[in-house]
Amino acid sequence: MQFLYSYYDRAIVLVFLPLSDVGVYDVVGKVFSVLVSFTAPFSSALFPYYGSAYGRSKHDLVSSTIKRASKYSALIFMPLALGLFSTGKAVITLFAGQQYEGGYTVLSILSIFALVYSISPAFSNLLLIYGKTITILLLSIIPVAVSLSTIPLLWLFGLNGLALMKGLSMLLSFIISLYVLSRVVEIKLDKLALLKIFSSSAIMALAVLLIEYVYYSRFLLPLYVFVGGLVYMLSLRFLNVLDEQDILFLRQVFGVRVGLIIGRVLYRNRPLS
Repeated sequence: MQFLYSYYDRAIVLVFLPLSDVGVYDVVGKVFSVLVSFTAPFSSALFPYYGSAYGRSKHDLVSSTIKRASKYSALIFMPLALGLFSTGKAVITLFAGQQYEGGYTVLSILSIFALVYSISPAFSNLLLIYGKTITILLLSIIPVAVSLSTIPLLWLFGLNGLALMKGLSMLLSFIISLYVLSRVVEIKLDKLALLKIFSSSAIMALAVLLIEYVYYSRFLLPLYVFVGGLVYMLSLRFLNVLDEQDILFLRQVFGVRVGLIIGRVLYRNRPLS
C-alpha cells in the first residue's frame, strides 16, 4: 500500500472546493509525500528476502521477519508521523510561506492516518509475492470508492474533509491487506513493543506541542525537532523498548562501535560486550 498524491486529488479540489485550495493542497501533498517516501527503502530491502523465503516455502520465516521488521519500521516511522503532526504548522510556514498556514490542519490529519505506515512496510509486496493480484487491484480502486462515498465530508469540512477521505482510504486499504495476508501467512506482531513505541512517540509529540504552546515560532522548528528527538530517545530507554537481539542487529548494521553507542543511549540494561 502506498499513498499517492495524484491529479485525481487535485481534480476533486477543483470540482468541489475553491480554486485557492489547490495551491494549499499541493503544498500539503508534497510535504506528506516526503514523509511517506521514508518507507520505500525499507519495503525494497524486504522484497528479495520475502521472495526467497516464499520460494523455499519457509512461511514461518516470513512470519518471524514480519514481527521483527514491523518493530524496526515503527521505531523509525511512528515518531516521524507524530512529529510531523506536532510540527505541521511550523513545517509548512517555514518552507512554503505564511500564506499556506491554513494547510497545517490538513497535514496534521494525514499525519495521524499515516500511522498505518508504521508497520505496513513490513507487509509490503507480500500480496504480490503470494499472488493476490485481485486484492492488489481492489486496493487501487479503494481511493475512488471512498471518495465517492464520503463526498459530504468535503462540503462539511473543506480541505480537512479531503484529508479525512484520503486517511480513510489509507486505513481501509491497510485493513484489507492485513486481512487477506492473514489468510495465507501467520501475522506475528510484537504488540507490547509497538505499544511502547507508540507511547514514546505520543509523549514526544505532547512535549513538542507543549513547547509550542508556551512559545511558538516557525524559526524554532530545529529546536522542536531536537527536543522531540531527545524526549523520544529517553522514552524508549525508560520503557525499555529494545532488547538484546535489537542491540546485536544494530551492531551488524552500524558496526560494533556505533551500535555500542546507540545501545548505551537506548538500552536501559547493560549492553552486550
